[in-house]
Amino acid sequence: MKNLDKSNGIGKLSLCRSVALSLCRSVALSLVAGSALTGCFAPPQPPILTTINVPSFKVHDQSEITKDGLTVSIQPVMDDTVRSLSQLYKVATYKTTRPATNLFGQPDPTQPPVPVEGKIELSIVPLPCFKVQVANHTGHVLRFTQVVFRLQSGTGQSYPLFAGTSEIEPWLDNVLNSNPQFGPAIAKQVMPEFKRAINGLPLLTRTSQELLDGDVWNGYLVFNMNISTAKDYNDFLAATERLSLRLAEMPIAYTDAGAVSKTTEFTFVIDKMTAPLRVKCPAGTQEPSVTVCSKEM
Repeated sequence: MKNLDKSNGIGKLSLCRSVALSLCRSVALSLVAGSALTGCFAPPQPPILTTINVPSFKVHDQSEITKDGLTVSIQPVMDDTVRSLSQLYKVATYKTTRPATNLFGQPDPTQPPVPVEGKIELSIVPLPCFKVQVANHTGHVLRFTQVVFRLQSGTGQSYPLFAGTSEIEPWLDNVLNSNPQFGPAIAKQVMPEFKRAINGLPLLTRTSQELLDGDVWNGYLVFNMNISTAKDYNDFLAATERLSLRLAEMPIAYTDAGAVSKTTEFTFVIDKMTAPLRVKCPAGTQEPSVTVCSKEM
């Protein structure tokens, strides 16, 4: 019989135990590291969709008035209602870049910027404005050349009417160029599309088209209230409790020579109220408001 080298067997067994223990430790460390990395890359929390109450305007009494062969109706257009009006509320996409980031979401200046596509949605006219309908049943042509459109606050301040789309284009161009979130580079991309939409707007002005007897015209009255930012809009609402909109000197009768012999006037009183607005807020928002949340389409 051959002699067994017991000491050699014991050495091999000790070596196996040592290797096994090292492997166990490595696996344990790997599991701990994996758990830590999993925590670092936890999925971001989704934004909060909610409804908040915001200031708005509503016609005090009748929003539609019929007299002297004319029917005029108005509807204030505000932040809470403009998204239902496809002629005014527009969405456009643009191309830009964002800084590259590392695996931990931190900016990495050693990498080139990452191209991304952004979305901008807005009203292409300043708000508040007014949706207007005029129906002519006077028996003659209705012309707006001498009509006076006057918007006043409860304190008597008057606001001039935008005379046409040529005045609204530079307003919107300035809004986009002066907004640090967008700026000239993005304004250059989206303004051509917005300008086409502005040029197609039916605006009620002194140079508006004539209405034949039986015609019904739908469009918008847009006034310049020096509102270009969300802050301007909120400040205006905070300081204004009531508005008065007058359509005066509307011709309803003519002489045989074609001169206006009789006019009429429509006056609407608009009061401030609150209305629900659907908004999207950053994850973790505790107190949703128009200053921290964006309008949700």
